[in-house]
This record gives sequence, C-alpha cells and structure tokens, in this order.
Amino acid sequence: MKRARANAIVFCLLVVISVQARAINCKLAESKVEKVVCASRDLTVLDDELNHLYRSAVAKSTGPEELKSEQKRWLSEVQATCIASECINSAYVSQLARLREAMLPWCKTQ
Repeated sequence: MKRARANAIVFCLLVVISVQARAINCKLAESKVEKVVCASRDLTVLDDELNHLYRSAVAKSTGPEELKSEQKRWLSEVQATCIASECINSAYVSQLARLREAMLPWCKTQ
C-alpha cells in the first residue's frame, strides 16, 4: 500500500512538474533565508520543486485562497525562525509533504 501510494505521488509529480521556474530570484535575494537558499544547490532544487507543486495545487484547488494563505503563513514562519540551511531544508521538506498530501485527491481522479 505504501509503495503504491509512493508511486502515485511520483507519477503525479512527474505530471505536475513540467517547466522549470525559479521561485526565488537569486539576483534580487534580500532576506537571510533567500540568500541561504541561493547559496545551496540542494535548497534551490527544493525551492523549485515547492514552487511547482504549490502553483499546481493552487491551480487545481477548489479553495485556492486557503492554500495561498497557508503558504504565506509558512513563508513568514520560515523567515522568522530559520537562518541555518538545515532548518530551511527541514521546513521545505515538511511543506512539500503537506502539498503532496493535498494533491493526492486530484491525482487519484486523473
């Protein structure tokens, strides 16, 4: 069951993530978190993945304003609490898991 669910998530991500677009413009990075993300290849990959998944979730959601509000809250929390790459990495991984979970109902209908 876990393997089937993981496969469904991977399939959905492959369908959803089709175009690379940077969420953070590293040339204009101002905050400590943005600078840490831009300095790390791993974090920029997570940032891109989060950006794509978030945009897809908003596009498919029947309640996009709730998702937008949650994402703003999450961003504010990360900005307020994280300065180390480990903290930022953990925050991104957690948010990606929440968004993947939110995407599961839409993936099952396709």
